[in-house]
Amino acid sequence: DYSFNVKFTPNDTWAFNFDVQYVDSTMEITDVSVMGATRMVVGMDTSGSGVPKIDIYGKTFDNQTDYVTGAPFVDPSANFFRSAMDHVSDNEGQEFASQFDAKYTFDQGIVSSVQAGVRYADREQTTQQSTYNWGLLSEAWSGGGNAWYSDNEGVPHEQVSFDNFARGGVLNVEGGNNFLFPAMGMVRDYRNLENALSPLADAEWSALSSRSDATGDFIGNERNITAEKNTAAYIRVNFDGDIAGLEYSANVGLRYVKLDNDTEGYLTFPDNVPDSDDPRDTNNYLPADQSAFGNAAAYEKTASSSYTNILPSVNAKLNLTDELLVRFGFSEAIAKPSLGYLRNYVGISGQDLQIEYPPGVDPADPDVVPVGAAYDRYTASSGNPYLKPMESYNYDLSLEYYFSEAGSLTTSFFYKDLSNYFINGTAYRDYTNNGSTQEVGVAGPVNGDEGSISGFELSYSQFFDMLPGAFAGLGLQANYTKINENGSPNSNLEDDKPDSNAGDQPIDNVPLEGLSEDNYNLAVLYEKYDISARIAYNWRSEYLLTTRDVITTLPIWNEEGGQLDASVFYNINESWMIGLQGTNLNNNVTETSMQINNERDRIGRSWFTSDRRYSFVVRGNF
Repeated sequence: DYSFNVKFTPNDTWAFNFDVQYVDSTMEITDVSVMGATRMVVGMDTSGSGVPKIDIYGKTFDNQTDYVTGAPFVDPSANFFRSAMDHVSDNEGQEFASQFDAKYTFDQGIVSSVQAGVRYADREQTTQQSTYNWGLLSEAWSGGGNAWYSDNEGVPHEQVSFDNFARGGVLNVEGGNNFLFPAMGMVRDYRNLENALSPLADAEWSALSSRSDATGDFIGNERNITAEKNTAAYIRVNFDGDIAGLEYSANVGLRYVKLDNDTEGYLTFPDNVPDSDDPRDTNNYLPADQSAFGNAAAYEKTASSSYTNILPSVNAKLNLTDELLVRFGFSEAIAKPSLGYLRNYVGISGQDLQIEYPPGVDPADPDVVPVGAAYDRYTASSGNPYLKPMESYNYDLSLEYYFSEAGSLTTSFFYKDLSNYFINGTAYRDYTNNGSTQEVGVAGPVNGDEGSISGFELSYSQFFDMLPGAFAGLGLQANYTKINENGSPNSNLEDDKPDSNAGDQPIDNVPLEGLSEDNYNLAVLYEKYDISARIAYNWRSEYLLTTRDVITTLPIWNEEGGQLDASVFYNINESWMIGLQGTNLNNNVTETSMQINNERDRIGRSWFTSDRRYSFVVRGNF
């Protein structure tokens, strides 16, 4: 990150500021898993609060009955290699930005000063993100049987202890809290993993780089380039004076914003090319238009979009007394989607294939061939290069009472009128290929309609400096926020279908993600004798994590919870400070749950026991 700034104040009237910045960023991710498996019987006691109690017992295999029954989970003959998965990201981005600001200050009058400025930013991001490449190593249902650890000594495995799982007292495992896993060493050595797993005769997994059309770890449709130009200008007029003896200050401003995006990507069509030598290949029986559409073609394409807006703002402060003041603010704001949301890859596939067989025959008969086949619809998953920024009209009103030099009591009310917020949805678009046009439901981020967020905040802060001696350093901070949201049409319906399919629970009243209705923070402070200490508790009520979980298809909530943190620092002198910090002192357990109906009934899904962390800190000021 290279930045350069110049400030120039030639006199009391004019002030100028110039900034220029260049940022170069890279991010690489290698995500590799090798999964082992065994059979078990699990009992969970979820009564009460906190982490559930878990009992695990061995289960006899149909073809493996001679394992050590006293410790089944460390017996190589009862554990097998099941699957592997790799995912690689290699991303880079650059941004150049410059800004120029000027301020003119008046000697007298209600207009105290005028500010204006311009800004230009040009950024480009190249993303290379592979698919999550899951592949089977062995399973009974695959036809090749299980690749038992005991029969494949050439593929390493190791024993892992879970004695201190969730700080202990949670697991009760037959034979002790030890399990066998594929060896971590071969997973860390990703580039040799394919060779390490080669002794597994029926393994179907191969690394990303082994794909026939891959260059390195990626194929063409896994590479995307997004470029954004952001042009902005603003003007702000500042006022101050008094009304009926009451001092006030205010400002009024306008900001012009123009965003231009060019997003390069790929469009791939279904691979429905028939195998003419296989009379059971259903691709031989597709209608002519679907057969033409699904010729496995792939094309590079660029999507361009532009967005322009003028954002107003008004802020005012009125001093009712020396201790009491009121503030009001109005503004329009936007939030840009991340460049990842704008990725322009559309991979089309057919869904719900309907196969017609001759009447009165058994489709499972290997000698029976279809007489017709057709896809009901086409779907795709993609980013959305036409996504608009989220817009919000913001209204804020606060009353603030400063009853001492270190004491205040404030209340504020806020209302945000939202539009174009980001949700998962489906856009229906027509695509033409090889003379055939089909409607495709493209699932991905879309702009929501309208909604609102409203609420209030109460805040109290005071140091009790009226107390004698050492007690004068005590202080207290407390605040509470109430949030209500309305009008968000979130649901858990499958992204690429207008209606829920048979396996889904149609839940359509879930709120916006990430918003807790109730939030509070409480902190006890101490500042005296070069000692600075605090103990703080932060709590929030439940909030929605996602509208649709990839496994259960249900909305997932984060349950209510709070965390206790503390710190104490001592100033040795003006240059040096030492201290001790503690995080999660109350052993908070983060619990998630699944919403199972529109009445918002929920059942437990997962429990995360966080670390209790301590830090010794030395700070220097020079």
